[in-house]
Amino acid sequence: MGLFSKQKTVTQSSGKAVTQTVNHDFGEKSELTQQEGQATEKEGNSAKNEQVSEHQLGKVKVYNLIILDESGSMSGVVRQTIDGCNETLQTIKLAQEQNSTQEHYASIYVFQTERSLYLLKNEPLTANYVITDKQYQPGGCTPLYDAIGKTVTELHEKIKNEKNSTALVTIITDGMENASVEFSNSMIFKLIEDCKEYGWVFTFIGANIDAKQAAQSINIDSSLQFDQSDRGMKQMWARERIAKMQHFMDLELDERNARKMNSLSEEESRLFRIKQRKKHNENFFGHSHTTPQHIMELLDNEVFVFGSNINGDHNGGASAFAVNNFGAVMGQAEGMQGKSYAIPTVGSSLNQLHQSVGRFLEYAKTHPDQKFYVTAIGCGSAGLTPSLIAPSFETVISQNISNVWLPADFWNVIDNKEII
Repeated sequence: MGLFSKQKTVTQSSGKAVTQTVNHDFGEKSELTQQEGQATEKEGNSAKNEQVSEHQLGKVKVYNLIILDESGSMSGVVRQTIDGCNETLQTIKLAQEQNSTQEHYASIYVFQTERSLYLLKNEPLTANYVITDKQYQPGGCTPLYDAIGKTVTELHEKIKNEKNSTALVTIITDGMENASVEFSNSMIFKLIEDCKEYGWVFTFIGANIDAKQAAQSINIDSSLQFDQSDRGMKQMWARERIAKMQHFMDLELDERNARKMNSLSEEESRLFRIKQRKKHNENFFGHSHTTPQHIMELLDNEVFVFGSNINGDHNGGASAFAVNNFGAVMGQAEGMQGKSYAIPTVGSSLNQLHQSVGRFLEYAKTHPDQKFYVTAIGCGSAGLTPSLIAPSFETVISQNISNVWLPADFWNVIDNKEII
């Protein structure tokens, strides 16, 4: 929460400066001296310059690169792989529509020893691109390092001199490196290290291997293990999409904050953006959607979701904490109150609880600019367990509700259930 607090301070400082300017401009102008009038004119010119600077910044170019294993061992999940790629392309296109400071480009590179090629390369998402089974044809072995080395090097050369761009690289494989001839492990490690210094985000998704260990061996912090089955592939692609959407939302917030910092030089503003993007490297998957264990403060767009009872008596645990810290209202059993949202658990049947969670998720979908931190509702005074409650939240993944965080125990239950 510390990094969020820093962002909040920046925003508040910018807001305060704007308020002071407004009060000055609309004061009693008849009493302004000539000197004050000149100062006001300078302020107006400065504001115009800042608007020009904002206009000149343009949009952040976000390059989405998917490096996809096409070796023979992927032949059993062709349809799931193609569907997942197409849904991810739609997710990226939706992110571009929802985030005003972003302009997205997509690349999909498939690799094997028989052939390795781009299905898409830095395509702007102004049209609907669809991958077909004629394009994805598994065979051969796994030249993983060569695939990473070629694509990342080419993308780095393309955008290294662009003033306002970043990259999101996702590597998906079901096996270890076994066929590269141009790039070694140490070369890939150094290449990724260099790109991370520019704020690039790398994620490694693996099946039939230790994904975390494989990721760390090439200097990637974020990893996701998946089961190479119909269920496992659906879960993997769903988690990949929801993580992307949240990253894009965070990137939008970071960019807007950076653009408010007009007192910074161009270089200082650039470094601020890099720092903010780098913070996502270690939290792209899973962790970025797991409710923190200790929430002591919230930003303006964050909401504390707690379990209440059917009478709205917030007398203990998370509910009492919500009253004392986040504006929860005694006697209100359900819904938004202050910076918190109540879901009745004590006194509710499982069916009623499921319906209440459904209403909460519908509310979250209609408020995409807010982040909802769900606590372990029902697992205290209500005497229930994560295995009973977590299934009510499965639509967080299946419907790509990217602004809802869940407790780690809830995620553990959901990850072991089939997504419908």
